[in-house]
Amino acid sequence: MTNPLKRARNETTDESDTSTIKITECTRHSDVWFDDGSIVLCVEKTLFRVHRTILCSHSEIFSDMFSLPRPLDEHMIEGCPVAWLSDRACDVEHLLKAMYDPFFRPTLMSTDQLEGVLRLSTKYEMPTFRQECISYITSCFPSELSDFDDPPPRPSCFWAVTMARECDILEILPCAMYLCAREPPRVIIEGGDGDSRNCLSQGDQNLCWEAREQLAHMAESEVFSFLYRFQPHSECQAANKCRSGARGIIRIFYETNRIYPYGRMEALRIEDFSIYGKSVCGCCLTAMRTSHHTGRQVVWAALPNLFGLGSWNNIFPPDLTESLSDG
Repeated sequence: MTNPLKRARNETTDESDTSTIKITECTRHSDVWFDDGSIVLCVEKTLFRVHRTILCSHSEIFSDMFSLPRPLDEHMIEGCPVAWLSDRACDVEHLLKAMYDPFFRPTLMSTDQLEGVLRLSTKYEMPTFRQECISYITSCFPSELSDFDDPPPRPSCFWAVTMARECDILEILPCAMYLCAREPPRVIIEGGDGDSRNCLSQGDQNLCWEAREQLAHMAESEVFSFLYRFQPHSECQAANKCRSGARGIIRIFYETNRIYPYGRMEALRIEDFSIYGKSVCGCCLTAMRTSHHTGRQVVWAALPNLFGLGSWNNIFPPDLTESLSDG
């Protein structure tokens, strides 16, 4: 049964009728044209000459495609049959270059290159390339709070949501959607990088609006409850001073408010408690750290549900989680 949490992805990225393209209108790709290649791929109006055996070794779909009987009127270029693909030429270029690169690493690719390899390795069922891409993307948009706190340089979270929906990478959605939801309203509507392809769907925008309200509430009730419901530690020797100090910190939060409903109190913010040292005693400061740490864990555990994904167990079933841990 189809997973209801996943949206069906498009089977092709370009629905144009390739039969209307004439070979005479096409040009050879300047880099991906091997004189000893055995198959020519015609994509949009670009020709790629590559090796059939390499394509087949990475993809059963290509293997099945090339095993079909050839039509009598098959196009040939320099003795090579022509295969017509209804993808974007730039995506095919990125995938083919990755296939011929023995040092292929998603971490060294631009976002456009990564997108092309991920999209087509998903479509043509190339598990090695797909998993390489997913491993990198999940390191940027992780499922563990500790990894979220120290990520590598991230691509756009809006791009990540778009690709997660298209390529069924459910595990990155809680983190990526959270990062989208904390952006200003205009950015949520228009997309964070000015690229219209990376604008959130109306459904995902609605999820962001709903989650913002809940995240703002959780920032106050869970993450920063040590301020809003401040109680001096049982060993505190200056309770009145610490209460006053906590109120002073709250005033600073409101005075520095720019984007978020609670100023600096972003729900998953890593708080710098060194600035509290002059406001509260050591015992209260330690209790604040513990409360803040626990509150962030509560928020992180709630992220999938906030964005309509159920729980982390819906994304990572217990049996899968255990097998990953054992491995």
